[in-house]
Amino acid sequence: MEECKEHIKDRTSLLNYLEKSINPAKQFHNTCVKEFIEKISGRAEQKEHEKLMLDLNKHLEVESNILEAAVIHWLNKIVQKKRVTATKCADGFVSRKQQPYCK
Repeated sequence: MEECKEHIKDRTSLLNYLEKSINPAKQFHNTCVKEFIEKISGRAEQKEHEKLMLDLNKHLEVESNILEAAVIHWLNKIVQKKRVTATKCADGFVSRKQQPYCK
């Protein structure tokens, strides 16, 4: 049983690490987009400015929405895995994969 608790602790730690690494990656993406917008805004030529803003808008509509959906999906998956892991440990449920750890 002690090995099972250690396994659960390790898995929870890994899930926490994944959760904490997803949010900074998303923030980095948002920072890059903001910097790009500021760079575009500094352009003197109006036509070039408008073209770059349209290109950025297209990118944000497609790629950023996909990224946002992926972030939400993975964060929800992590939360669900944590719940399942905690429930299995509390209920004493042992799957075939966990049998070596939970004796």
